[in-house]
Amino acid sequence: MIENDRYYRRYVKDVKSGYIFLQTGLVKNAILDSIFEINYRLTIQIAKDKKFTDQTFFKDTPYTPVFDKTPSKYSKRLIKQIDHLQNLYKDNNISDLVNNISSFLKEIDGITDVQKLTHDYLNLLKEINYVMPFLSSNKTGYANLINKYDRLLLLVDLKTSQQNNSTLNYPELDNAKFINLASLLDMEIRHENRNPTLHEYLTRQIAYEMINIRGYNEAPIVPWGNSGFRKI
Repeated sequence: MIENDRYYRRYVKDVKSGYIFLQTGLVKNAILDSIFEINYRLTIQIAKDKKFTDQTFFKDTPYTPVFDKTPSKYSKRLIKQIDHLQNLYKDNNISDLVNNISSFLKEIDGITDVQKLTHDYLNLLKEINYVMPFLSSNKTGYANLINKYDRLLLLVDLKTSQQNNSTLNYPELDNAKFINLASLLDMEIRHENRNPTLHEYLTRQIAYEMINIRGYNEAPIVPWGNSGFRKI
């Protein structure tokens, strides 16, 4: 197991496995942020399809930050952005995908069942990944979704890449420990030189959302621009 060497000293004992209960609001915000990122991936894919160069690529709108992340407003903004992408470049290779993403975004605000929300999102991710591969199609990984006690759990176990133990002989993690585990998961994936699985990608997005909403007070976050705080 690779040690976490991101900081010049160890502030938090690394957590190698555990689970969290998924809540609809947290998952919904994480999904919307991921689609914001996927919008940029679509732009890159269009540039490849159209064989754009630095001289021929064009945009007609500047980047604007997201100030209101209320699900209803955020999803409407994403629908406009993704639909506009297709209308601007008219790429037939992604037209069906754009329509399906828009349809999902139109429904997301009204979904209250976390299991349906997560299931629909993972199915959409599979379709996105088929058009522009950035995730591993391998079903085994370090993260897994489990239904337990009528609730949906996200389990991460860095000790094995097989299907996780459904008996849940794992600790329940608070936000800070889950963020720590997700960062170790990302590092493990990098060292294995592969793309994350769908469930591992979801883990990353959930961790990002936890940082976005609640911060991370277990250890200082050292920006990459600062020297002297890391081995690499």
